[in-house]
Amino acid sequence: MKRRLIPRLLCVSLASCSLMTSLCAQTEVATQNPYWKMADRTVSDILKQDVPTLQEEGKGGNVFWLAWAYASPKSKWQGQSQVKDKVIAAWDTIADRLRASKEPWTTKDGNFWNLMSLLDSLLYLESTKSIPQDKMASWKAALRPAVEEVWREYGHKTDKSWATKAAKDYPNADAQHAAVMIAASLVYGEEKYRQNAAEFVQAMDKYLLSPGAWLYFRGSTPIPLYHGFEIIFLGRYYQLSRDPAAADQIRRTKDYYPYTFTPENTVEGTSTPSWKYGWNPSGGPYHAVEFVAWLAGDGHNRWLADLRAKQYARHYWIAYCGEAWDEAGDQKAKPEPFPDRFIIPDDSIDGLRGRFGKFSFMGGRGKRITGFGSCMLADASLPSGYDGFVHFARLGIAPQGDASAELRLVGEDKDGPVPGARVVTDDYAVLAAEFEPRLPSDVEAPARADWSVKERWLFTPNAVVAVFEAVAQKDDPGGLPVGRIELGPSSREASLNGKAFQVGNLYGKVLRSEGFTLLTEAVDTDAKDNDLFFAVVLKPETAPQKIHKGDTWKYVVIFSPEKDMTAEAGFEENGDAIIRLGGSEYILGPLREGKIEVVKK
Repeated sequence: MKRRLIPRLLCVSLASCSLMTSLCAQTEVATQNPYWKMADRTVSDILKQDVPTLQEEGKGGNVFWLAWAYASPKSKWQGQSQVKDKVIAAWDTIADRLRASKEPWTTKDGNFWNLMSLLDSLLYLESTKSIPQDKMASWKAALRPAVEEVWREYGHKTDKSWATKAAKDYPNADAQHAAVMIAASLVYGEEKYRQNAAEFVQAMDKYLLSPGAWLYFRGSTPIPLYHGFEIIFLGRYYQLSRDPAAADQIRRTKDYYPYTFTPENTVEGTSTPSWKYGWNPSGGPYHAVEFVAWLAGDGHNRWLADLRAKQYARHYWIAYCGEAWDEAGDQKAKPEPFPDRFIIPDDSIDGLRGRFGKFSFMGGRGKRITGFGSCMLADASLPSGYDGFVHFARLGIAPQGDASAELRLVGEDKDGPVPGARVVTDDYAVLAAEFEPRLPSDVEAPARADWSVKERWLFTPNAVVAVFEAVAQKDDPGGLPVGRIELGPSSREASLNGKAFQVGNLYGKVLRSEGFTLLTEAVDTDAKDNDLFFAVVLKPETAPQKIHKGDTWKYVVIFSPEKDMTAEAGFEENGDAIIRLGGSEYILGPLREGKIEVVKK
């Protein structure tokens, strides 16, 4: 026998409803909550439209906000008949479309990415007890096949699609699945949905690594863009379930935003998996940090949440953030600006991060990472937020040493982190990696070249230095080494003068090269992100008659916010790389048995 679950958010008999204050507690329209102000603006725009039905893919569409406007005590339109008429008309149209499809889960209304907004709208409407019961039953029945499909396929990790195969190894989709299932359990009174939701929250836990990031897809490196989705849907799951496991995970992310994003509200894109690379300052859902500020009671996240709350958004999850803001109440942490002048390990990318003023950097070798090192200058006064950044610097192998070859995937490893090591101290860090590069190709898993590429990255408060070596593993291994450095953003002026180059106020120079010639002018990149536009390329000086096993090509490059940074680079016969920066000397030993020795003088 089915047990009818009573949604906690609908229990008006509770003396205090901590689940969803907009439905259970205060009845006055909020005036201080920034998210309710956004909601008011969104609803005002929707009510001006003649067509109240279209579900906007990915944003929850009009029907969610119409339901919120009619049902929520935080809405100045609560209980108004014109809103009731519009939301009924909207749901009737959506239900008709769902019933007309043989596979409603493939429609823009019933697909996985929109189910949450529809289920939440039903919860809002049911709480009013003023929508005709035959209407509510009809809408629920029309949506039910799509919910069942998600529970049956994604919820049980079937072989139906690449996505269902990745279930429980795909944290951002897993978080949304958990939210969908807990909402479905309240709409339909089905315990199986609640249990399935809890299982997916538990599965997410193994992918949450310090400093508070979930790995992206089957263990690949995290993506700032998707971190917001993980937080927003896990937060919504918590609001509807009060499962302490969800709150615990969100609390454990409290160091992610402060140490990954900059005080200028920007974030680097190099540590993302290769097929998702790009520089996106939002890391959106933009306002998800509100949940971290609430549940962790953390001042750094409170500071960022307050900053981002000044930016309007109309996505349906703005209502979730409004609930979080209300529930934190007078217990909100005092805002604290982000930490500065630090270098920390980052286990989620098998590397490290550092920030010193507007200059920040990362080094990582995580699974399917785009690049092993990068740095950037942030500037909040600029539209993009970026003064200059290094998307990646690479050494790869290309047929005939083709200078235009795509080298983004040369170090990608689907099996796990690239072999290497890291050393992290208070005032410098080193990351080393060694791998067999892939040959440029359009196929998903290009063949590996018979070369070994070794990278050593030195990170200091005012400079990043990268040391590259390509070593032939056999006679005539095929292809030739090519170096490539990609920079941005496109909004900043860039220049190349001999071995020196510049983007914005970020300066670079090739300190040393063996076997390469530097192109005398910059070339456009073929990166998919149009904000990456400037490349410095090193190609072989000449095509040798024969390549012998052990033949080596090298180059060393520096990046710094200081135009006149004094730097030199050299190599010892034992494999040590010698880097001189200002008055300091760093000796970077070769990678041996997963370790690297570093000496600072």
